Amino acid sequence: MEQLSQIQSAVSAIRLSSTAFGHLPNAQNLAEQYNEHADASRQNLSDLVDALSNTADGLTYTAQNYAEHDREVSATFVRGA
Repeated sequence: MEQLSQIQSAVSAIRLSSTAFGHLPNAQNLAEQYNEHADASRQNLSDLVDALSNTADGLTYTAQNYAEHDREVSATFVRGA
C-alpha cells in the first residue's frame, strides 16, 4: 500500500503546461485532452488506492473474526471436557 501511495503522490505532482504541446493550431486542444485524461487517470489511481486499502482492512477484520471464532469454539471444547 505504501508503494501505491508513493506512486499516487508522484503521479499527482506531474503537470504539463499548455505550451508543452507546442504552438500549432491544434496544440491547445491536445493540451486540454491530455489534462482531461491525466485528471481521470489520477482519479482512477486514487480510487484504486482507496479500494485496495478498504480490501486490506476487510481482510484483516475477516481474519480477526475467524481467529475469535476459533478461540470461542476451542473454549467450548475445553469447558465441555
